[in-house]
Amino acid sequence: LAVFQRLPSHDILRKNCVIVWQRMVLCLRAKVLQFTPEFLKLVIDNCTAEDIIDAAQMINQCCKKFKQNASPVLDAALLPFLQKCHSLIPTCSTGETPPQLKAEQLSLKKNIFSVLHQIVL
Repeated sequence: LAVFQRLPSHDILRKNCVIVWQRMVLCLRAKVLQFTPEFLKLVIDNCTAEDIIDAAQMINQCCKKFKQNASPVLDAALLPFLQKCHSLIPTCSTGETPPQLKAEQLSLKKNIFSVLHQIVL
């Protein structure tokens, strides 16, 4: 976590830290929740449209694995996640949206929906 805090915008490091976190969930189980809010904040604050899916998967994994025990983590992460997704949705100033922007918009909206759906379940 210390290295990730110093280099949060480094793409390869961020992706590898997310993978390590996912493996730690399997090994440490609920003990991983103690440092997850800070880690998830770093991931959300520094992610791009291409890797916002990592943050969505982390939130979904917390919901599935830890259920009610994950509520403090989710309380801290949900609003920043939704705000980040909204800020990453590309907009087009002209009347018609190009197909590549529509695809990116739909992908981000799908991430938002999947997280909200998992929380409701």
